[in-house]
Amino acid sequence: MSTPLSSATSYATPTQLLQHYDARQIGDLVGDVGTRVSSASLLTDVNVQAALDRASGEIEAACLVAGKYTPDDLNILTGMALALRVGLCVDLAYWFLQIRRFPKSEITEGYRAAMEKLDRLRLGERIFGLQEVANAGLPNTTFVNQGDIDALDLTTTITKRYFGRRAKEERLGP
Repeated sequence: MSTPLSSATSYATPTQLLQHYDARQIGDLVGDVGTRVSSASLLTDVNVQAALDRASGEIEAACLVAGKYTPDDLNILTGMALALRVGLCVDLAYWFLQIRRFPKSEITEGYRAAMEKLDRLRLGERIFGLQEVANAGLPNTTFVNQGDIDALDLTTTITKRYFGRRAKEERLGP
């Protein structure tokens, strides 16, 4: 049996969704009886919450790959990293609300951009602002000279005479 690894809450609130998108458009997308849902009702609407939850699942699916982030990491974000996380979540949620109402909708630029950002987060080309994640991306390189390699007494060193000299090797003697 596997251990669940997910946040208990979505990564954006209905209030944040309404800060990014017009409440009238959201109200039209979630209303099932042909009337617009009021702004106040959107804050507790189950369809809005379902879209935010689904969007949060998409964020986790991308960010939890290879242990790059944990749900706790995503929940403790502050500042501009928090703004990025909320923006991704509401852009995805808006798309999910749109295809809920209009299943054959063309993919929007906002959805495409959000998915591209998630893909870059998954690949590590972009990161959320956590110091540990930033440090993990720094390469640690060391240089080894030929003397160090010869001192290891590797098979290539032991059997060197069977393979001849390389063009760039020093020629010591005949």
